[in-house]
Amino acid sequence: MGIEIPENFGTVYNIASQRNVNATQFLLNLETDLSNGNITDANGAVTKKIQPIDVYDRLEYSKKFLILKLLVKLVLPKVM
Repeated sequence: MGIEIPENFGTVYNIASQRNVNATQFLLNLETDLSNGNITDANGAVTKKIQPIDVYDRLEYSKKFLILKLLVKLVLPKVM
């Protein structure tokens, strides 16, 4: 007797794939929350409103600002 895990035909469950899916979903949720100005709890409920943060690069941004945004995007995942 064991645990039944639903799978597509020919696939097997593995923890590495699940971690990648969870990490991707976390980053997408973070991007959405920052863009909307929300701070959410683990269940996705909005607990606080903040000033929205534009996470996308725009043509009208200065080169210095774009470099700073790029540095944040590169460094932030390494410290989390």
